[in-house]
Amino acid sequence: MICIKKHTPSKYPSVEHHPSGNLRRARSILARGICGGILVGVAFILSACSIFPSREPLTVYVLRPPSTLETQVVKCASTVQVHRPKAGGVLNSSKIVVMPAPQQLSVYKGVRWDEALPRAVQDYLIETLRSSAAFPVVIGTESRIKADFYLDSTMRSFQSSYVRAAENGGNPVVEVEYTVQLVKADTNTIVAQQNFLVLQPSAGTEVNAVVRAFNSAAAILSAQVVEWTVTHIAQAKTEE
Repeated sequence: MICIKKHTPSKYPSVEHHPSGNLRRARSILARGICGGILVGVAFILSACSIFPSREPLTVYVLRPPSTLETQVVKCASTVQVHRPKAGGVLNSSKIVVMPAPQQLSVYKGVRWDEALPRAVQDYLIETLRSSAAFPVVIGTESRIKADFYLDSTMRSFQSSYVRAAENGGNPVVEVEYTVQLVKADTNTIVAQQNFLVLQPSAGTEVNAVVRAFNSAAAILSAQVVEWTVTHIAQAKTEE
């Protein structure tokens, strides 16, 4: 049905006679503006999704110590505290480091350790010392238990390296090196200091093979640290 309204000419402006009509037109213009803005915003979001690439999936690896220690050690009646290793640069992160050439450090893309490397190494060494059953109590820095001795260390390297790849059929060699100090807690004196270095060939270039080599190297080095710690605590006890 079409409604036709007769318009009677007037000397006054039409706005005086039809205020509701102008209001409707203003509302219509405002509504079209809002809808247009929404459409522009949606279009921008959709275009942004196509402009920015989606993030690559991230694979997280862990350093997992063996449940038992193959090396038999003498038991010590001392409490040992393991401090978090000092580390600089890219070693002070959760990135998995690779040395593609001498004096060059890079990282594997799309992968990382489950926590920052100094924390991962600290946890690894604590678990290894505990599984050795050489000490009645092994604690970290968060514990309030008073320790007899503590281990202070600095990470020198924790990376796979292609520098020695020619000696390993083109596959990288994992290098794990850190310096450890055994300190008597009550006097804060250094009992012994030793630099540990393990070179562990990787069975392949893929990250899974490299991570297995990291775990093997960490197990070897931690076992050496356990034996060294037991020996020097025993010596310190005899000298008291």
